[in-house]
Amino acid sequence: MTGVSLPRRLSATTLGDLLGSLHRARVTGTLELTEVRGVTAGRAHKIHLREGLVVGVDAANEAGASHDEGGVGGATLRRLEALFALDDAELSFRVAHRRSEVTELGPGAFLSGRARARDRRREPAPADRTRALSMLGLDLGATAAEVHEAFKQLVLRFHPDRHAGAPAAEKRALSLRLVELTQAYQTLRA
Repeated sequence: MTGVSLPRRLSATTLGDLLGSLHRARVTGTLELTEVRGVTAGRAHKIHLREGLVVGVDAANEAGASHDEGGVGGATLRRLEALFALDDAELSFRVAHRRSEVTELGPGAFLSGRARARDRRREPAPADRTRALSMLGLDLGATAAEVHEAFKQLVLRFHPDRHAGAPAAEKRALSLRLVELTQAYQTLRA
């Protein structure tokens, strides 16, 4: 598993990110997820991979084979779908190689449309949004284009490099103002 670094907990990422990393690295082995909270704490689930493709899923609450025998992966996909609902689990990976003829799930089946850690953006609170708009001199109905244009104009006005002859104290004040404007703009972009 050269080049792949997995976090210890699922809460640090998403199952989609993990499976994507393992797929790109074309690993063969078993990803084990052990639930850590609630009444199901301690329950372990296993996702078996061969060259980065999901070939089987052992769900802790199901008995029976983890691999589909000659099918299109329907049972494996259903078990995997249930694991995408996990918010947190301890993670471990065991390198192994199974030589069995099983149907593999392609990356489109287990990666497409999945939540990514980078997609976890918080919506700004209404008070934060109102304050950010007022800092940029805009009203509540401002569009994204108006926000961008107002920010651009204020950066040109307050950037310390535009005031080369200003005393050091004034440049520090301009820098602080620029930081506040940038934070307001980032709040509105989220």
